Amino acid sequence: MIYHLEENLKLGKFVTAKLPRQAPIYSWFSYPHSFSRELVHELLDLFGATTNDWVLDPYVGAGTTLLACREKSIPALGIDELPLSVFVSNTKVQSYNPDELNTCLDSFSPKRPQNDVFGSVPVVDIAFTQEVRAKISEIYGWATDLPSKPRNFFLLALLSILEEISQTAKSGGWLKLIDNTVDCNKVVDIFKTKARLMISDLRIITLPNNSGERWYAVLGDARKIEKPGCPIRYVITSPPYLNRHDYTRVFALEMALHFVRTNADLIAIRSQAMRSHVEAKPPKDLSTADYHQPQCLKDIIQRLRVSASKADRARVPKMVEGYFEDMYACLRSLSMLVESGGAIAFVLGNVRFSGVSIPVDEIVAEIGEQVNLRVEKIIIARYRGNSAQQMKEFGRDPARESIIIWRKSN
Repeated sequence: MIYHLEENLKLGKFVTAKLPRQAPIYSWFSYPHSFSRELVHELLDLFGATTNDWVLDPYVGAGTTLLACREKSIPALGIDELPLSVFVSNTKVQSYNPDELNTCLDSFSPKRPQNDVFGSVPVVDIAFTQEVRAKISEIYGWATDLPSKPRNFFLLALLSILEEISQTAKSGGWLKLIDNTVDCNKVVDIFKTKARLMISDLRIITLPNNSGERWYAVLGDARKIEKPGCPIRYVITSPPYLNRHDYTRVFALEMALHFVRTNADLIAIRSQAMRSHVEAKPPKDLSTADYHQPQCLKDIIQRLRVSASKADRARVPKMVEGYFEDMYACLRSLSMLVESGGAIAFVLGNVRFSGVSIPVDEIVAEIGEQVNLRVEKIIIARYRGNSAQQMKEFGRDPARESIIIWRKSN
């Protein structure tokens, strides 16, 4: 199926993580790939959303949709399969008293927990020196003894500095080892500086009070969403891109500190994640018998089976097939939730493997029409370069980053 592609390159800066990293509260913790509050506000205006309409983000990530909706007093629910995402999102949208947080931080007293605070995830052993690890444990021990609201606030501050005080850096879909000399005596100061900046943000933005009933996130799978206790009118989200990035690896340090105890726990989350990377497996108890693979996708998969390297010949075509099957399951789930006349917006990027370009936006748009969603438009927000390896082997072929908008048929 051929769709009209509408260029609006003014939106390009709104579909990257640059603006969230600079914005108060949004910058407390960011994901490598995320859109901005400005994009959410643009889409809310486009949809004509009111304070009576609920918005859903089934891949809530770092909570941008929830926080941007809160700025507009529009209620919003987030879902994510990564417990880190749920924690970050709920901590960002909570209401705080900055004076009480300052007083709490002024009374900081290191406390060493009896047990190791990190789970047994292998990368932790090489990410931190023993001295830095001990300081992290002391901060963690202090924070976890606090009441729930300040506890989560200061835990988020600690999580947000882990990369800075480690021997790792987030690089694409992985953590890479780097040479980073960290003075263990400065770890507490780095933590306090981050926490003070977060507290100062609370004085910059005035937000509606949140009692936890109008802006919140829950753990769940976007491919099989349980019906929430609120009517969903709009969806604004960005599913994982088909780029082999694995967030359980990217955020392995953060996950090991507070969300998993063993490497097996982390692998279990990784294996049941959306099939945007090769280690994810088909979800359990998911029926997609009504899914019809678009002809364009069938042709692409055949080309990949021929052009992929020997190492990727089995893995990449299987991942691509699984990714779009998961997209079908997600869109079917959303179609059953969204009210008639409501709208769904997906931010997605096209990709290229082994020289084969995949128009993810058009394929996903067509899949949405299989579940009673009408494509309203596909907006091209920007063009991205390919990976260095792809350009070296196959030349430059800019990939679209687009916003797909569907309307739920009446």
